[in-house]
Amino acid sequence: MQVAKAATIPAGTIILVRTEKNIYSGDSAGRRFETRLARPLAAQGSVAVPSGTTAWGKVKSPRVSVGSTTRPLTLRLTELVIHGKTVPIKTDDFEASNTSPWYTARGVHVTAGRFLMPPGTILQFRLTEAVSL
Repeated sequence: MQVAKAATIPAGTIILVRTEKNIYSGDSAGRRFETRLARPLAAQGSVAVPSGTTAWGKVKSPRVSVGSTTRPLTLRLTELVIHGKTVPIKTDDFEASNTSPWYTARGVHVTAGRFLMPPGTILQFRLTEAVSL
């Protein structure tokens, strides 16, 4: 595939990214996190954005557990950094929740509250609007 100099990446394009640092389930809403594209983004048969490109996101909502009600950690990608230029993007949300069970001393099964996504975790997002480069 050739590298495109100007392109439009269509809405619906899947974006796979790899986390650069830990993302904790208790991180505050609005906290920025850094990722890198795990695979290139293509447009019109050419590579529009190569793998390894920096993509930034924000914690939309931290994981909350109140009584028996839980809400997953919600993340959203917000921008790509292409040749030093920041390009805003809009994606759907990525929701993560801890499904790792643990047991109390009395053998009661519960789900652990806090968890983390270590560096190298692959996250999948989908563009909700086309992006012109």
